[in-house]
Amino acid sequence: MTTIQTCRYRGETLEVRIEKYRNTDITRINLVNMEGIPHMTATSFAEGFNDDRVLIKDYAENEGILKALVDAHIVEETGRYVESEYVRWPICRILGYTFDDPESKARSMAEQLGWFGQEALWAKGKGGGFWIKGFRYVSMEEAERFLKTFQWGATE
Repeated sequence: MTTIQTCRYRGETLEVRIEKYRNTDITRINLVNMEGIPHMTATSFAEGFNDDRVLIKDYAENEGILKALVDAHIVEETGRYVESEYVRWPICRILGYTFDDPESKARSMAEQLGWFGQEALWAKGKGGGFWIKGFRYVSMEEAERFLKTFQWGATE
């Protein structure tokens, strides 16, 4: 667990903790009050979100938490969403926080690339980038840039 800073939500100052859902490598954002008592989980559980990207649960009892996290510079919106029949979750990026495990990061990125129609195979032995089906090899940095902008850079 890592406390990265605080945010204000409904008049209360809360600590923001970056954690993993139990028995997974999926990232979650928990908020606790200043006494350490759990207040809420601001994210929704979703496979593939085990790096700095999360789905924010900004409805029902959590309504308004997205704005609080954005205003506190804890997350930024990507402009992308995961939708179900009843709910639309914004995909956000946690600011100023990274995970150190390259294999977990690569698995997560490959899954996220797949959500956007980019079939990716991690090229661990080639320096940690990805082979993108029907495209080419891209570095980890190029893949990260794609997941932020949803556009590939110029190709050779």
